[in-house]
Amino acid sequence: MKKIREIAGGIWKLYVILCFIVFLLLFYPIYLVFLHKEKRYKNGFKLLIYHTKILMLLTGIRVNLKNKEFIQKNKSYVIVSNHSSYLDIVILYQT
Repeated sequence: MKKIREIAGGIWKLYVILCFIVFLLLFYPIYLVFLHKEKRYKNGFKLLIYHTKILMLLTGIRVNLKNKEFIQKNKSYVIVSNHSSYLDIVILYQT
């Protein structure tokens, strides 16, 4: 059973990496257009959020945000992830 889990986990990791690479190749040229001028940054960030939502949907990753009611929209916050994973960056865009 442990061996099956390891194999399934490895396949899932490869699938996630493949999804990430495909999305990066598809969206990167569009990001370059948005990052070319500062006035387009906001739209580029919206596209990035959309991109990460699709990526997380395809890979089956769910975010469970707790205590969201304590975050006030008119204030600035620094949100820091407590793990060292490439997925932390993607998940932070969903908060």
